[in-house]
Amino acid sequence: MALSPVVVFAASVAINLIFKLLTPKFGGFRRGIDTVLFCSVYIGYTAGSYQGALYGILIAITYYVFRSTGWVYSVFVIPINGFIGYLAGIFAGMDLMILGNLLFVVYHALTFIVVGIILRRAELKYLAFIVFNYISTIVLLRIALLL
Repeated sequence: MALSPVVVFAASVAINLIFKLLTPKFGGFRRGIDTVLFCSVYIGYTAGSYQGALYGILIAITYYVFRSTGWVYSVFVIPINGFIGYLAGIFAGMDLMILGNLLFVVYHALTFIVVGIILRRAELKYLAFIVFNYISTIVLLRIALLL
């Protein structure tokens, strides 16, 4: 049985906040270890495209509120995250882990276009973000499958 979207969202917000509070000195390298993509993919997959888009947008907004910097990216990242949640609902017939990996690639390809090409701000921190984000997203999806 799938977890409730409200429970997944609340847990995602709590995990993001706890991690931010526990790792204040990691700075830009801390980013990426978050629940944003997990929340969008899991809720879209289990509750449908509308819920995936809605909670994808909400979790991205809360991420930026907690982060309080980098708002220039939010203009692009928030809608892209909603789009990923929407896609997760469309492709819910696939295996969750395969879909999670595919949507991870789509998400970071789209955000790279914005961050790396349009804004020209891709740095080593951005590559670290992608690696940490992959690990946290896949681990959380695997845990959600066990619950």
